[in-house]
Amino acid sequence: MSDFGDISGVAAAKGFDYQKLIAAYYLIVEEVREIEYEADGEDITIINEDSNRNSIEYIQAKCISTGSFTFAKFKTDVFPQFWNAYSEGRKRNPEKAIYCTLITNVSWDSKLKTFVNACEKLYDRGLTLNEFEQSIRVIRRQYDSLKSGKDNDELRRFLWGQKTIPTFPYNHVKERILNYISSCGISKPKSKLAKIINYISEVGQGVITRRQIENLIEYDLVPIKDASYKPIYTTPQIDKILSDLETSKSEYGTEDEFPDEDEKYRYMTVPVEKASKFFLNKLDDQIGTINSSYEELNEAREIIESDTQKVKEEAKKIANLEHETWIRKKRYTQGITSMQKTANKFGIEL
Repeated sequence: MSDFGDISGVAAAKGFDYQKLIAAYYLIVEEVREIEYEADGEDITIINEDSNRNSIEYIQAKCISTGSFTFAKFKTDVFPQFWNAYSEGRKRNPEKAIYCTLITNVSWDSKLKTFVNACEKLYDRGLTLNEFEQSIRVIRRQYDSLKSGKDNDELRRFLWGQKTIPTFPYNHVKERILNYISSCGISKPKSKLAKIINYISEVGQGVITRRQIENLIEYDLVPIKDASYKPIYTTPQIDKILSDLETSKSEYGTEDEFPDEDEKYRYMTVPVEKASKFFLNKLDDQIGTINSSYEELNEAREIIESDTQKVKEEAKKIANLEHETWIRKKRYTQGITSMQKTANKFGIEL
């Protein structure tokens, strides 16, 4: 068996080699208990690996030689397989959370980035499907063909679990695996990885467990951690630690006075209301003149009044956010100050 480091760059760039390496990465570095390799038309399936042991994650590993990974390629080469896997997963396991993760060796194009960012916002902020679609107007035509014929609730649930890991090149993945194997005190990590990759190739399709990998290389994949080890800090290192702590406290914390939310709102809106009133009066002065029709003036009034209301609504949100930010900065400052006081109490000079 050749050393894994001797595999040529051309072979390493092939999609199947990248897929096998990603499978090894999840079993080793991500420490998942088991994967189902090339099951359900997907590259890799991870079952029951969230904190509640109640999830399924479908993974596609895509390797291309040049350019970026485009939304068009996602729509034709990735989405159909993900949707089929998701639909089958929902039928078999309706109670489980289902994630679909695309991993690529290259970056996204701008359209795919728009789509992925919208999916992240849907997950993080709980956007409705309509809000999601409003945020991807620049790719709406391509998205509509992707959406066609699908139930809205199911599509939103699918998008909620859509994840993408871009720019994870072959050599980076390989290096992460080798470093992990080395951290377990295992010698000749390249030959061990070659053995693992060959085993995944031989399996071809089916379940592969982390325990099988450990049995294969005859080592436990457990990073060495000596609990009794305590680092020895030099004086410059101590000074740097203390300086960085104080810098963080002053940069991200606050000693300012408690901000008055209502005063901030008035400060932001009074000039707007005055300007709005002035503009509206000027429009009224033009009524009956030959410069503009009544319909045009009325439309202009509606625009100004609408914009004024929008500004006031946003000002209210800004004032509220600044108020909330101040509270969190204050807690941040208080936390660091408490750390420093506690350390001083036990004779640790901070």
